[in-house]
Amino acid sequence: MDVNNLEKLKRPQLQQLCKKFGLEASGKNTVLIEALKKQVAQQRGTPTSTPSKSPKQAAAKQAAVASKWRRTNAATALPSPRQPAALPDAGKAVPATKRGGRRG
Repeated sequence: MDVNNLEKLKRPQLQQLCKKFGLEASGKNTVLIEALKKQVAQQRGTPTSTPSKSPKQAAAKQAAVASKWRRTNAATALPSPRQPAALPDAGKAVPATKRGGRRG
């Protein structure tokens, strides 16, 4: 298997390869590709080209991405359940309607 061509494969092909090597086949394509590269490197006895991140580094990056997402999406975020959304017609009288019966 040529590890340089893994980026060109479609997701189902990546998942099939992961299953073939006994690897987890869920996650982002980049995660699948890295897992496949590591597996091939282990079989060949060569070190991987990109060092894996420590759990601390991975957690720090995830926190940074989440923080950035919150900042960029703050204006479009939905109101929290504790804060009811402001109704545009709050305070206006609601017209009375007939209850039950048929129209006609």
